[in-house]
Amino acid sequence: LITLKKMESILTNFVKEPPEELCSTIRGLAKERLAEFMARVDGDLVFPVGLVPALTQLHEFDFANYVRACIGQVRGALDGVLMDLEISIRDFVSGREKHKLTDYWHIRIEEEVHKWLSGFNYAHDSIPANYIDEKPDDLDVIKSNLKLLQEILHKDDIHG
Repeated sequence: LITLKKMESILTNFVKEPPEELCSTIRGLAKERLAEFMARVDGDLVFPVGLVPALTQLHEFDFANYVRACIGQVRGALDGVLMDLEISIRDFVSGREKHKLTDYWHIRIEEEVHKWLSGFNYAHDSIPANYIDEKPDDLDVIKSNLKLLQEILHKDDIHG
């Protein structure tokens, strides 16, 4: 995180005030490449309509500003990564991730116990969801479930 923040600071400073020596070098390289291109272009083969404006644009284009814009995009992507990382750290430190993990395992355990008890003909729907206000349909099913659970809990070896 510290390294990413340092990188963000460097990129921010570069976008605001790029080193003049670097910009000058980029502009010089662009002029060299443009001169090489112009030396290779056969004026007779190139369709003349639009050639002059295109060449003017190439001569006037500031490649240093283009590089600055590209670095600005990288900085923007870095901001997104930093934000995601900070959220993850905050979730971890606050215990939110622990709660997500324990909730996940509670659900998995409940599902597996539900399947396992179903193998013993346990009636999961014997008690209504709102059992305080609503009576169960069949008390014998509840008694059967209770007996089954007592047998399971009092067995010395529940896997045998």
